[in-house]
Amino acid sequence: MAFSFLFGDNNVQVRHGDQQVAQGEFIGTYMNHVHILVGENIYYYSCDDIISITYASEGLSYGKGFDYDCSKNTVTADILFPPEFDPMTGEMAQILPDVFNPDIPKPAVEKATPVVQEFPAKIEAGGVSAAEDFVIIDGVKYAKVAPEKDGAQAEPNAGVSVRAILPGQKSAIQSLSRAAGFTNNDLNTYLIQNYGQTLDGLSHKQGTNVINKFQAESVSKPAGVRNNQATYNNTGSAPQFNVCHQAGLDAVASTSPLWYGGGIIYYVGVPAYFLSKPQPNHYAISNTAPEEQLLYMECYKTAAQNERGKRMALGCGGFLLFFMMTAGM
Repeated sequence: MAFSFLFGDNNVQVRHGDQQVAQGEFIGTYMNHVHILVGENIYYYSCDDIISITYASEGLSYGKGFDYDCSKNTVTADILFPPEFDPMTGEMAQILPDVFNPDIPKPAVEKATPVVQEFPAKIEAGGVSAAEDFVIIDGVKYAKVAPEKDGAQAEPNAGVSVRAILPGQKSAIQSLSRAAGFTNNDLNTYLIQNYGQTLDGLSHKQGTNVINKFQAESVSKPAGVRNNQATYNNTGSAPQFNVCHQAGLDAVASTSPLWYGGGIIYYVGVPAYFLSKPQPNHYAISNTAPEEQLLYMECYKTAAQNERGKRMALGCGGFLLFFMMTAGM
């Protein structure tokens, strides 16, 4: 509450990492990080990892870009990280995350002009190694991976560095797989059958490939998993509720009954239907896993808009029925 009072209604949506989204009140920038208040907790995101920040409050500014400058410190560490009671010493002490602690040296970053060097073709015992097999970028030797067939992973050559899957990609795959009804065991079985690796063992390129397949809804459970699931459901067990289903329930519960009146007073209700954008409750978002917040918000908006239209139609139809019944008396 104190932060909301101090910083006003700067309700924003931060898109970062691999299309992950966080929504909350913009507190400010400090040491090349953006700080957001979500519920009662403060989260910080590296400016280098942020894709965009837009207004999330209803009104004319909704969806527009939010102005911020990562080169400036608009808040202080005392505000972001107030002193806390240290049970070890019995005193109040300020605990700073390592990234903001000036006493912890940061690794030096050397900026250099990227150099790309390709090896000439050479004859080896057992075959020819073509020039396009390897490439050096900023002094690191990478393998050029050929397009994958049926998602199978190419076996990396010894001594060659292949870019590993990013944490954001793993979170996105877990979120998409749960939305598709996969358990963790289902996902690992699918990845091993199609890529020869578990989630942690995928490469960056394979992670992108898996995400694209889930988004295109071209992924199906392995045969053994489907049969086990069918047997499980036939025993009468209730299906698992995913995050999109929960968002729909929350949207129906939070839709105002005044929308029935919007169908009666249509010259007020219709403009309000198109101009007013439904927004999920901050508390509900804060209780949702960060990697599932984008899916939750999209499902909530769709369900809330549909519920508003349904209530307007019922209000209008009920009023017409009442009018015809009273006119016939």
